[in-house]
Amino acid sequence: MKAIRTPIIYLLIYILFINNILLLSTCKKSFAAFEVQGVQLFKDNNICLFMAESSIPESLNIVNFTVTTESVQSKISSSGSLCPPPPFFSGGALFTTTNGISIQADPTVQSLGRGILISEPENDKGAFSSLISRLGGVTLNIFEISLPKGCDVIDDDDDVFGSSADLSTVNDFSFPTCTSTTGITVACNDLANGLTGGNGLVVDSGNTPAKIRFTISGITTAADGNMVDSILIRLDSQDIFCPNNTEIPLTVTVVAKNTVDNPTITETIGSTTIGTVTQAAKLSYAYETAISTKGEISTNAIDTTPVLTDSNNTIANNIQIEELDKQSIPIGGQSSSIIINPSSIDNSVISEIKIFLIPSNSNLFTKAPSGSDITFSDNSLILSSTPYIVMSSSDDLVAPFGAIVIPVKQNPQGIDSSTTKTIITVKSLALNGNSSVSKDSIVSLSFFEPISGAIVNTPGALSIFSTSNTINPQNFSSFTPSSARALAQNAISNGIVAVGSGANQITTDTDLTSLTARDTILGTPQITTFTNIVSSLTPIDTNKITISNSDSVITITGDKGASIGGAKIKIDSVPNGQTTVFDSVTITSKNDGSFNAKLKGDFSKNSNLTVSLKQIVSNSESEKITKVVLDGHGDPTCFESLCGSCDTSCIPTITNVLTFIQDNGGLSQVVLSGGMLLQEVIKTAKKALGLT
Repeated sequence: MKAIRTPIIYLLIYILFINNILLLSTCKKSFAAFEVQGVQLFKDNNICLFMAESSIPESLNIVNFTVTTESVQSKISSSGSLCPPPPFFSGGALFTTTNGISIQADPTVQSLGRGILISEPENDKGAFSSLISRLGGVTLNIFEISLPKGCDVIDDDDDVFGSSADLSTVNDFSFPTCTSTTGITVACNDLANGLTGGNGLVVDSGNTPAKIRFTISGITTAADGNMVDSILIRLDSQDIFCPNNTEIPLTVTVVAKNTVDNPTITETIGSTTIGTVTQAAKLSYAYETAISTKGEISTNAIDTTPVLTDSNNTIANNIQIEELDKQSIPIGGQSSSIIINPSSIDNSVISEIKIFLIPSNSNLFTKAPSGSDITFSDNSLILSSTPYIVMSSSDDLVAPFGAIVIPVKQNPQGIDSSTTKTIITVKSLALNGNSSVSKDSIVSLSFFEPISGAIVNTPGALSIFSTSNTINPQNFSSFTPSSARALAQNAISNGIVAVGSGANQITTDTDLTSLTARDTILGTPQITTFTNIVSSLTPIDTNKITISNSDSVITITGDKGASIGGAKIKIDSVPNGQTTVFDSVTITSKNDGSFNAKLKGDFSKNSNLTVSLKQIVSNSESEKITKVVLDGHGDPTCFESLCGSCDTSCIPTITNVLTFIQDNGGLSQVVLSGGMLLQEVIKTAKKALGLT
């Protein structure tokens, strides 16, 4: 019996196994794989498309597809290809100073739109219908787009709701819009299927990525069965931002669920890349190239402007605005106001912007530079009008008080500005020297696009509001305080700094350091330390000056602390025994007081020469110091450096020797220098003492 029972058991197990396979194959349907692609939006907010054998991008509006077998995918594969998604410009995040002041940084604003295109496969015209059916119908479906780790949505106030057709109900324009082909109806920013103003956008929190939600709210049966449907989620330029350390390429994942919270069904639709992280622009002091009167070239990095207390007519060192991406300055190309602001009715290419230079103190600048003080590295851009300073609301209704406004436009005779990286140099920025005004200051950069009313591509300084000046605060904000849209993007975290005492704290060295740390931490180099206050003018520290001579080219090196940071250093070379300057150069020191300079020396009579140095701050000159430079030829036995002539009968005095040593940095510096200089001091001292 046992022998018979065993084969029967095996047979039953085999039958059950086969039955399970058949049952599973009946219940487990092979779902279609949706095609998810990151796309670039054209200037009219349609999909950007490169047609075959053409280098000029064209637009494709998926709404224009009707009941037909034609689809977005077939259109692309048969006659063209999608434009690659442009880079995201990095920056913008919550920031906390060392004193615990929580501040909302201005978010990044991109001038080029991106989108996520979700399409049914070509062989399954009912893929969306099947998906909705599996989720429980048109009233039970939610789609979530998870952003890359580190990226976030900009809507700080959780107030985005209302349909795309009624944008007047939305008090800022940082939200995605959506559209679809005629077979389905898609909704975002709407009160449908569990979406609310509080959950349409989900901010990044811990390990939970930021999300953008939308839903399919209707299906047109006839159209849906006859065409391949597509959904376009338009990430118009202000919808998300990413810091500079975000992993690249930026990858988003789309999932479908049957509820917003606690779903019982979840399906992954697909993933795609939407670009890379790129810094937009950089505000800094201009790299200096100084040429001496005899043609010697000196180069120095500059990073501050010193201001002498209670001085007048201080002129800042030259600054520069550098594009780090060809389309950072949103003029030309595909930049348009409708991409920046979906409620705009103007889809023409942006041809003009305003550059804001915003000081941390509204009284820092005393006047605007002239038109000739603004120069461009190429011919793509020109000034559209004369720069001006905003001192009242009548000067400009948008720019903060104290800001310098530089209107810029496309040069009609120049190259397309979207095809080149431009450097704009600004000279002759006049500063206020009043000690109560010109504190150590910061300046931030913003590009303002007038038609859309948005700051574009430049997360400016931090938003610090003072209740003592509610109309136009003296703050670090790059948005207009009176704009409801701007305020929503400029939200102050927990309202902590919405008091005068909070705003006033951003004047200490610690806070200034914290603010400028954003340059590297968040990748937002549109803010820079601008001035440092100098209480008294001191001479150059000779102990920190090194001078060398090579083939009559004098190289002067100032170590850290040799001068006042950012001061102008005027250097002259004069042959000994003469009063006429042979060569001269004026250079600028770095923030730490170091500098490098070159100029010619006249050694035609085999004589030594004198180098004089003085520093200039706020048009005031320090005491001049001098140092002797040896000609490097022969034995210095004639004592010309001390006696003024190469007369062997000249007998130097001890006073001459001491003065000579002091002019050359002191005894320790002379000993360290060694060589001919030390020999001359030794021989001269012996001569003065009557020794052989």
